[in-house]
Amino acid sequence: MGDISRPWDGIIGQPKAVSLLQSAMGAPVHAYLFLGPDGVGKRDCARIFTAGLLSSGFTAPNSERVLRLAETEQLADLVVIEPEGRQLLSAEAKRAIYEAGQPPVEWHRKVVLIDRFHTATPEAAASLLKIVEEPPAATIMVLLAREIPKEHVTIASRCVTVQFSSLRPEDISAWLVSQSLTDENHAEVLARAAGGSQRRAQLLATDEGFDRRHSFWQQAPSRCGTTGADACALTSELQGMLEEALKPVVAEHDQQIAEEKEMETQFHIRVGDRKAREARQRRELRHFREEELRWGFSVLAETYKSDLGYGSVISEVMERLREVQTELIRNPNETLMLQNLFRNLPRVR
Repeated sequence: MGDISRPWDGIIGQPKAVSLLQSAMGAPVHAYLFLGPDGVGKRDCARIFTAGLLSSGFTAPNSERVLRLAETEQLADLVVIEPEGRQLLSAEAKRAIYEAGQPPVEWHRKVVLIDRFHTATPEAAASLLKIVEEPPAATIMVLLAREIPKEHVTIASRCVTVQFSSLRPEDISAWLVSQSLTDENHAEVLARAAGGSQRRAQLLATDEGFDRRHSFWQQAPSRCGTTGADACALTSELQGMLEEALKPVVAEHDQQIAEEKEMETQFHIRVGDRKAREARQRRELRHFREEELRWGFSVLAETYKSDLGYGSVISEVMERLREVQTELIRNPNETLMLQNLFRNLPRVR
């Protein structure tokens, strides 16, 4: 649970964003756009910001309860809208519009948070324009986005933009050590694998299979480019390790469920939408698996570069790895994708 006296301490590498949000709590505007890469603290900041808005800058008597409920998104006056699939659709936009129009339940304000706004279809984005531009006086809209597609620019212009940057590996490494999650040498490896994401770094630090997966990707070039049977064996080995890699995420999800039950007992209320939480957890598992593959492909690329240097062969390898990165976006058959990759990449002895 966050420290009510220092609720922002867990946010690393985002001093400008934190400063802006702290100063905005006293007199917030109607809409904010949190813009930046995934995993760098946007949603965590949105939760803390909401708790501050609803508890008068953490000075109200019930501030600790508000912060605790916000951290698990169980506040009655925090409504979270996020796409169930890969895009934010018109149905989800309509729900956001409806919720924004409802009065607060418990406090004098309410926050409607729309996550992954960059995935909104043009129709969904168009329907959100009016409510983002002029929400009811008691409602504050918070949009979270990785980037702003050109069809979303008009909505973005109606918001105060809070810019989030990728976390530097040295910031993540220092944070891992400060939290006693690992030692300095291992922290550097984990920080590079985290891809600028604090949350991913934290999960990897508790993952006993990380070193084994790292070695797998480093050794893969010596096992690629052989028979289909060998490619199938490589794929099966990797997928087994990916299932193991998901265990810390599953453990985190189990903890969230336990915290929900604890709060229900403590505050005598039913917290959260279980279906929404289950859908979010499924998305998180899928996203973590994709991030694992992207990191593995980057290790593979570094190993090939080290072994092959420059020339036509390495150019072909890099092109194939770029193609497979693109394939991930289209929700491919993972097994076939990996088998084709391992069979068609060159073998390096």
